[in-house]
Amino acid sequence: MFKLTDVVLHAFAFTYLSFALRLAYERRSPLQIFIVLIGYGVLIELVQNFEPERAAEFKDLLVDVAGIGLGLLLARFGADPVRSLVKRIFGGQSAANG
Repeated sequence: MFKLTDVVLHAFAFTYLSFALRLAYERRSPLQIFIVLIGYGVLIELVQNFEPERAAEFKDLLVDVAGIGLGLLLARFGADPVRSLVKRIFGGQSAANG
């Protein structure tokens, strides 16, 4: 059985978050999204210090940065097909407009 490591989970989560935020907030610059998600990653690591079985790790923050970069890169080159799919599913309305 394949066991997901903490590194893989961090990378996947931050890739998804940066991709989704870039699609949802097109008018925000990638740098703004990057800064917000770095702040979120730091917050996650700080909160882990209060969990007895967890500890903050700089490695996780580096993986978060890599995931954010990958997600923003994917959004840069793959956003149009996703937007087209959303328009077909929701009949020309974006998901945010309901």
